Amino acid sequence: MEIEKVLAMAVACVAEESGVDPKHVVVRSFREVPKSSLEQYIEENHINYRKYQLED
Repeated sequence: MEIEKVLAMAVACVAEESGVDPKHVVVRSFREVPKSSLEQYIEENHINYRKYQLED
């Protein structure tokens, strides 16, 4: 997925959760976060997994 689309979705999500109109949000700068050693291991070894989250 293109980085611009990912960034737009992230900004929209944060704006929605904080009750701000996304049209009024300005992104000044951003940087990609490096992968953790676990993420690198999973990618290098082609491990498939699913993430689950418990609900309250």
